[in-house]
Amino acid sequence: MKSSHIGLICIVMISLFALRECKDNAGTVSKIEHPSCIHTECTLYSLHQDCWCCNKLIDRYKSVCWREKDTPTAKELCFAFCPKDVKPSIMELQVRLRQLIIFFFLFLTVLEHASCSRILRIAKPDRHDIAASARWLVSQNIWGVLSTLSIEHDGAPFGNVVSYSDGLPGKGKGIPYFYLTMLDPTTRNALKDSRASFAISESSIGTCKRDPMDPTCSKLTLTGKLLQLDEGSEEEKVAKKALFTKHPEMMDWPEGHEFSVFKLEIMNIFLINWYGGAKSITVDEYLRYKE
Repeated sequence: MKSSHIGLICIVMISLFALRECKDNAGTVSKIEHPSCIHTECTLYSLHQDCWCCNKLIDRYKSVCWREKDTPTAKELCFAFCPKDVKPSIMELQVRLRQLIIFFFLFLTVLEHASCSRILRIAKPDRHDIAASARWLVSQNIWGVLSTLSIEHDGAPFGNVVSYSDGLPGKGKGIPYFYLTMLDPTTRNALKDSRASFAISESSIGTCKRDPMDPTCSKLTLTGKLLQLDEGSEEEKVAKKALFTKHPEMMDWPEGHEFSVFKLEIMNIFLINWYGGAKSITVDEYLRYKE
């Protein structure tokens, strides 16, 4: 069950409970008529969206006025429901608690909407299935460290945190695509020397609750060539769609920064997902795996 569904159920249950408590504890209904009775909407202390407060006559912490008409007048009768055993602090707490639950529900809804377009969560595969473990790690992640050979520092390794995508959610092909700007040293390095490596960790997904260096916390390094795709090519169109689906904000990045699509042509795979050192997996085994 989705978190938003759980939140909605909680809201309904709390609301029903509060209304039942109000009904069960209601005292004798008394009629109050006064020409100076001012009707204002109850925003913090009401137990019903159609209630009105007579602040001149009734303590708003202890009772509410229920209107009989759509447009109440100053001389309209107010029917006050005064709970017998409910203290003002308890009533206020009930209302504030419901407000907090509603806010929490809205927060979960926004969070789910923001994340669902990026990744499609699937269960972690059996650790003995090496190809599945590697592909799962690539498909479920959205960023990693891309390392190139620096042209500004005599070929020293230069690692850079970058976003990536290996395909549409749930339809990844295992090949990382990147949207890089010509202002980035990584891009300039790759155009001079395409040798590169890309490292990702299960720790950033959130499924690993241990130290990132723990062998049971999967980590993967793909080594190969960082190549720029031809603008307007079919592969570039597919790669852009994959990137923009998982990273919608990329579509608004400034054109003046000369962004281009790159891919890592994989030549070697280094995977650790359990004790015992790196696991053996060929590039062909990795690419042939189907999710």
